[in-house]
Amino acid sequence: MARKETWNIINKGYDEVSDYLKTNDVIVIPMGSCEKHGAHCPLGTDSFTTMGVVEAAAPIAKTCFTPLIPVGYSPHH
Repeated sequence: MARKETWNIINKGYDEVSDYLKTNDVIVIPMGSCEKHGAHCPLGTDSFTTMGVVEAAAPIAKTCFTPLIPVGYSPHH
């Protein structure tokens, strides 16, 4: 059974990632801040936006990506 095409390496088998890396040397590492944006938005707003862009761009660019790395230091909040 064929797998649905995915560009997120967490959904690929080791063999698929290995094959990808034989012809490509780029993997996008998405990062998004975890911080408040007011009472009306979730803390992950930046992360959700980042993943939306990465998931839309990856098939166009034919580039794999990793799971998002949440980051943030916002002492001003």
